[in-house]
Amino acid sequence: MQYWPQLPATAPRHQSDRAQRFGRWLLTKLGWTIKGELPAVPKFVVAVAPHTSNWDFVVAMAASLALGVKISFLGKHSIFVWPLRSWLLRWGGIPVRRDSAHGVVTQIVTEFQQQPQLILGVAPEGTRRKVSQYRSGFWQIAKQAQVSIQLLGLDFASKQLVFGPVMLPGESFEQDCAQMRLFFQQMQAKNPEFA
Repeated sequence: MQYWPQLPATAPRHQSDRAQRFGRWLLTKLGWTIKGELPAVPKFVVAVAPHTSNWDFVVAMAASLALGVKISFLGKHSIFVWPLRSWLLRWGGIPVRRDSAHGVVTQIVTEFQQQPQLILGVAPEGTRRKVSQYRSGFWQIAKQAQVSIQLLGLDFASKQLVFGPVMLPGESFEQDCAQMRLFFQQMQAKNPEFA
């Protein structure tokens, strides 16, 4: 029997019972389970890793629908066009211009300040390719918006989405990354050669 964590009252929600039923069906069909709980706060960043495949997004989106929680995600502004625009916005997409990394951080910090509830899902690697270090944008967003970072591991070995530690950004991005890596190293990526 699948375990569905209780969604905190503070979390932004998808307003579709049909979408939630679909998400639960899809997650179960794919053989995935959820371990852990979401924090009971209205705003935070979810760092999702390891990110090595397009399947990561599929599994994470199915989990978001299954839980009934609206987890926003960043997308290039150029994909927010008809006929996708309304669908992407409805399911949490935030169009961004990537001309300048600091511009994206400032834009999303402003979103956090303006929204009463916002959960932003981000892959710390910033790409599906192998990277030697995480990008700092998600950490800068959390630090400047004064919100916590929830770690969410995708373990393809056990097919579990694991809600891990919640941390506040400290004084050092490098030190915080070292802590995050300790958690994410316990997860097996879809394509381990890229992790």
